[in-house]
Amino acid sequence: MFVNNTTKCENNPTRGRRSFVTGGYEVYAELYVTLHQAEGRYDGVVIRGNVFDTGPECGPALSFAKNGTNLLIADNIFKGAGREIRIDPACRDVILRDNLGAKAAR
Repeated sequence: MFVNNTTKCENNPTRGRRSFVTGGYEVYAELYVTLHQAEGRYDGVVIRGNVFDTGPECGPALSFAKNGTNLLIADNIFKGAGREIRIDPACRDVILRDNLGAKAAR
């Protein structure tokens, strides 16, 4: 279970993080796959059988950086404010299946 893991984004000066670029409070996904190298790649990610119960500060529920291959996101339950599955268009061989409550965007 992933339950409100984005409290660092709260619009509260004692808890939330402010962006050094914009000064606004930061927004994160409940779970994200990212890269450290500009042209990095990743492969074989499986996210299956989870419950994502997101808080009001959550951006997308799931976020995948560019250059991913063989991504399986299936049989998950999405509740709360953040329900979007955001997958960079440069990702290939992506399977989205039976994700109750999710909003998929590519």
